[in-house]
Amino acid sequence: MRLRFLKIAAALVCTLVLAACAADELQIDISQTQIEDAIALERPMLDFVAEFSGSGELSESERADFKKIEAVLREYMTITDFVLDIGVEDYTLTVEGRMPLTSQAEDKSPWFVSVRPYPNFEGAYLVQLETSEMFGELEDDIQDISFSLSPDRIHPTKFRLSGEGMRVVAPAAAVGGDYALFQDRIVTDRLNLQFTGGAYSSIGAGFLVFLP
Repeated sequence: MRLRFLKIAAALVCTLVLAACAADELQIDISQTQIEDAIALERPMLDFVAEFSGSGELSESERADFKKIEAVLREYMTITDFVLDIGVEDYTLTVEGRMPLTSQAEDKSPWFVSVRPYPNFEGAYLVQLETSEMFGELEDDIQDISFSLSPDRIHPTKFRLSGEGMRVVAPAAAVGGDYALFQDRIVTDRLNLQFTGGAYSSIGAGFLVFLP
């Protein structure tokens, strides 16, 4: 009976730890011009906002851990804002910053968005959220502070696209809360694509783009 209890307790702890690692949503702004620049071998920077939430009171030591994690993140990434909003029985962490969009190998940011020709469709480019080898270094440094606050590689993601005339094809994504097996849209001004759950718990969100 004791062994069974320990197994259940261990499983519960693992579940709580995993929940603490993933953002509620990672929002990334990306424009048609930035995609064109990345294809032309430039390295534009994309604005992002990541929101995390947790339940329970934070001790003074846990609050101090967040300060340490902020310092570590600033060593690895361009962070423009880091706000911990503490309630009576819960908390929300909002992290704002910038990550690169690139068509080349990336070794300067833990997270980045890649854009590469997609060979199966003529004229198509695959745009996808990825992690570099630096992610492992970041993960190790944050685990030294708090294992439960170590970030996940993959997060529920919303791409906020802007442009005029580019075609976007996204598998199992939502637009305006409506999911479809394939979203096939022409961007006129703005388009939001949401990716969460299913395969997107294991792979970075991504879509195909056809430039006009």
